[in-house]
Amino acid sequence: MALPTLKLIQPKMRHGAVVLADNTIKAADKYKELLDYLRTPENGFSNLTLPYSNGLEMSVYLPRQ
Repeated sequence: MALPTLKLIQPKMRHGAVVLADNTIKAADKYKELLDYLRTPENGFSNLTLPYSNGLEMSVYLPRQ
């Protein structure tokens, strides 16, 4: 449900909005579609996996104007 929800709200997101996803290392298989989408540069996100034991993905929405 994470990716469909993101796609639903993305048109309303402001430049610089932050998206967080928890347990992205431990549950990488369940987050695969979301992470693939967030990590595709054309979708406008800059990403970083923060060094928590199970992974915390932080994505900043920076669409090209």
